Amino acid sequence: MEIEKKIGGEYDTAFVPPPENPPTDKDPILILRTAKTAGAYKYCVFNHLQLQAPLLGIKKLYHFSANERVLTPLNWAHPFAFTHGMLWPILSGAACIVDLGEENTKFLDFLDATRPTRLITMPDFMQKLMLICQREKRRLSSVKTITVSSGMLNAESAAIIAAMKIGILNCYGVTENLWTIAMDDSEMALNRKNTAAHGLLGNRYKVVDENGDEVEGSDREGNLCVTGGAVMLHYEARDEALAKKQTSEVIRGTWIYTGDICRLENRDKDVH
Repeated sequence: MEIEKKIGGEYDTAFVPPPENPPTDKDPILILRTAKTAGAYKYCVFNHLQLQAPLLGIKKLYHFSANERVLTPLNWAHPFAFTHGMLWPILSGAACIVDLGEENTKFLDFLDATRPTRLITMPDFMQKLMLICQREKRRLSSVKTITVSSGMLNAESAAIIAAMKIGILNCYGVTENLWTIAMDDSEMALNRKNTAAHGLLGNRYKVVDENGDEVEGSDREGNLCVTGGAVMLHYEARDEALAKKQTSEVIRGTWIYTGDICRLENRDKDVH
């Protein structure tokens, strides 16, 4: 992590794990809370291997070059910001810019000073920022792409961003799969002709009908299910029976039943 041109985040070489409990890649190390919009809060458990799994697919779609600088105004505890705004940049060798909480024109001044190449945020934040840019006649001169999730940007904001020659990456996901299920390709973002997002490398997708049976065919529409290396271990709860019940309602075998409706095209590569 780069803070004021200083590099931090090194391992403590004095740490020695106890011999009776050596660390492994399958140890649970992360608990993420689901969004309130998904109903009552649930807590998803992940291990080392699962943290690494979605980054392979994200790497293919972001096409990072040297000297990338990533900024998100979201709290890094948010699953989307954690994966795209902190975990992926750090493990890819990019710099994470620490947001100082500036707003409005001061945030634009902050962008000019820190020069991020990638912004990770939500549609409502970008829509407000684009109105300020338009009013102040300012541009996001260093930004290559803006990744948004939990909804699409409105047409006016998208047009302003396109005029700045900045790509918009729409990202869809659920906390149970370390957020990302599908997203746009950064090299195609400036000339995207449809609303299909690309599935991630290592994920498999299927759709099921109301009876839970898999829908066959080249273009399949129904309830989206996904499986891959990033699927959570289980839900965590103080009541073990409750945690088991919650987990069984979402994960069947190794498949997450997202509860979202989608259309799969082009042999699982594109998700609407």
